[in-house]
Amino acid sequence: MARELRRLLIDPARLAPELPLRPEEIRYLTRVLRYSPGDRVELTDGAGGLWSAVLIGKDRLALEQPLGRPLRREPPPALRLELAIAVPKRDMDLVVRMACELGVDRLQPLRAENSALVGSQKSERWEAILREASEQCERLWLPELAPPVPAAPWLGAAAQGVRCAC
Repeated sequence: MARELRRLLIDPARLAPELPLRPEEIRYLTRVLRYSPGDRVELTDGAGGLWSAVLIGKDRLALEQPLGRPLRREPPPALRLELAIAVPKRDMDLVVRMACELGVDRLQPLRAENSALVGSQKSERWEAILREASEQCERLWLPELAPPVPAAPWLGAAAQGVRCAC
């Protein structure tokens, strides 16, 4: 029985014909998905490229296409959707995940009078959530997570593309 191809988001700088896996990727493929050598997976670079790869051993993937000739190459969105949100005290992780799944291209956290404090740990966590949500909903473009900014100047700035503020 053929397995559904799962997708991994790999930083473009790491892509190579034979790709060594990081410990968290090894754990995901071998323990969570129970993949074994010979099983296939899809790789995306978060910048529009899609490749298929085969698990070699337990710690490497081999691309099935040349780096310069992916299975699919998707151009960047013609119209970028940006969501700005004053960071809520609870459930920002859910907002980040749902924004990715709904197709937001750029997420702008805003510091407002009543918003929660934003630290570097939260930004790192949100980046991880965006990566996981992108893999899950099979996006070829990784949404951008902008650094938190004060709400008032952002709201007064000229818009490029479609912007949504919450």
